[in-house]
Amino acid sequence: MLSSVIVFFTGILGFVLLIIILNQYKSNKIFNIYFALLVLLVSIRYTFIGIKNLTKDVFINETYRKTDLLFIVTVPIIYLYFKNLVKSQSKFVIADLFHFITPILFILEIKYKIIELIFGIKRDFGLLNIFILMLIFMNGYIIVIFVSTYWGASVYRL
Repeated sequence: MLSSVIVFFTGILGFVLLIIILNQYKSNKIFNIYFALLVLLVSIRYTFIGIKNLTKDVFINETYRKTDLLFIVTVPIIYLYFKNLVKSQSKFVIADLFHFITPILFILEIKYKIIELIFGIKRDFGLLNIFILMLIFMNGYIIVIFVSTYWGASVYRL
């Protein structure tokens, strides 16, 4: 019970932090739109977890279960945050949306089985195979983040 209250207030604290970040957005070069999106997603997640554990409401549990996969998009958001931080780029670039294709395809495959719908191929990936693919995806981005922040902006060509 106490841990659920702490998680809920952590989410609320994230929303307060987001308001402070958005007020200081122009004067601080460390914050960009991707950092604000990351704080927003994590705050929503912690708030949902806190409410879910405090209320035991069926609607809240179903909503949390449906939105749980959405947080795979945090991996490209973290990458784009560091990329824009190293490049000192504050404007949104449309080409950066390319990084969200893979997470969206993962979500569509898990929820709607798009391979079977589009291509008519019956497959039985199973959750373990999808989990392994997601781990490869996340570790690939983590390696790119570490390598590119170590060598600087010259590596950021993705």
